[in-house]
Amino acid sequence: GSSSTHSVPGFGKVVFFRRGLRCCGLFGGDDHISFVCLETCGGDNGAIDSMQVVTVNEEVTHVMQSCVEEIDNDSSIPKYRTQRKVLRLHDCISFAACRMIFRNLKNSLLNGITMLDVSGTALDEKTFVVLCDMCSEGCAIEEVIVSNCDVGHKLDLSVLTRALIGNRTGKVSVLSLSHNHIGSETTLNQRQEDSVLREEEEKSDYQEPSGGQIAKILDCCMLRSLDVSYNLLTETHGDLIGRALQSNTLLTSLNLSNNELKGASIGIIQALSHNETLRALDLSSNHLVSSNGFVISQLLEENATLRKVNLEANALGQIGTRCLIQLGIRRGMLLAIGIIQ
Repeated sequence: GSSSTHSVPGFGKVVFFRRGLRCCGLFGGDDHISFVCLETCGGDNGAIDSMQVVTVNEEVTHVMQSCVEEIDNDSSIPKYRTQRKVLRLHDCISFAACRMIFRNLKNSLLNGITMLDVSGTALDEKTFVVLCDMCSEGCAIEEVIVSNCDVGHKLDLSVLTRALIGNRTGKVSVLSLSHNHIGSETTLNQRQEDSVLREEEEKSDYQEPSGGQIAKILDCCMLRSLDVSYNLLTETHGDLIGRALQSNTLLTSLNLSNNELKGASIGIIQALSHNETLRALDLSSNHLVSSNGFVISQLLEENATLRKVNLEANALGQIGTRCLIQLGIRRGMLLAIGIIQ
């Protein structure tokens, strides 16, 4: 696409790149460089609903909200409208930059941002705590994406759980934790050798295996969509998640794909006989076997609310697959089934 250089107050020289409806800003300094991609977020005629540009150095943190009109007078760039504010900080450059951005947001800008995406960001523990504080009561954030941030290995999921439980406004309704290591937290907890620390963990509601953390989120938060795909979740995690789904009355979409739930997937589907709200369930690539196919078809037969089930990349066998196909035809259910030998 095209590029141009402009002088923006508070930013110095800013190089803008434009390709279709996507604008990017490249900011440089003596000891830092920041790259933020600004994308369309829907709206009438593809108008840009959100523009949040952040540049960070030791002294200055700014957010520029109307840069579209300053970039170019070209009519091909939609008029800037403030319908929804989204902050994306993909692959943030440093811990210091993350901390400064989050501190600034926490202090002054929370009420304007409805979606926070920190996918692939190099978060340290302290920065993660600040991020989670942003999801607590009083903020306007509705969607949080913390994908590929090493949650479960370097970062403690319980910190986010605590913040979400503390948010009684119900604002945060969409949470994505995909491509993390949540399933590995059980192993990490087992390696704790400090007896004093173990005693403190036993007294805490939040220090428990990660499956319990996900169950707490389902039990106590007002989520409508949860994505925990690619997280090394095992049958133990699946059992806890299944029990939480029995009493959940808000969640409509759950993505558990690309884990190792195996037989626990049956328990999750069985638990949905008590759930009247879930509409979409993704259990693709979870090491299901041929003996599971028929059982799953019988359980889905009894479920009146599920409309979309993804069971691709599971070796369900010919009989199980045939039963599921017949079920989909009878119920008008959208079933994704892959044949694996």
